[in-house]
Amino acid sequence: MVFGANKFLLFFVPPPPSHPAAQLFMQGMFGSYLAGFTGLIEITGGILLLISRVRFLGLLLLMPVVVNIIIYHIAYDNPGNMIWIELGLLYLGLSYLYKKQFLTLITIR
Repeated sequence: MVFGANKFLLFFVPPPPSHPAAQLFMQGMFGSYLAGFTGLIEITGGILLLISRVRFLGLLLLMPVVVNIIIYHIAYDNPGNMIWIELGLLYLGLSYLYKKQFLTLITIR
């Protein structure tokens, strides 16, 4: 929720990416409404994770955001920044608690 709110309030300004393609990606995100939309999804998903009845819905909302963050850091980030590993492990751990619900989504009847 904090990083989602940061898209609107900008209380934490990350350093600019060093890779030219990453700079173009960030300019495109913040030049359009995509960063605001992503921030809204992050805030909504974070709030839903706090409520146990709808935690699975929060995981579903955050899945594309988490996958995008992981792919971005693998492709463009410097090798010393391993925040994507921590984020991925945290998401996998939470998803494992709801594996039955995830399996019902992909089960063919």
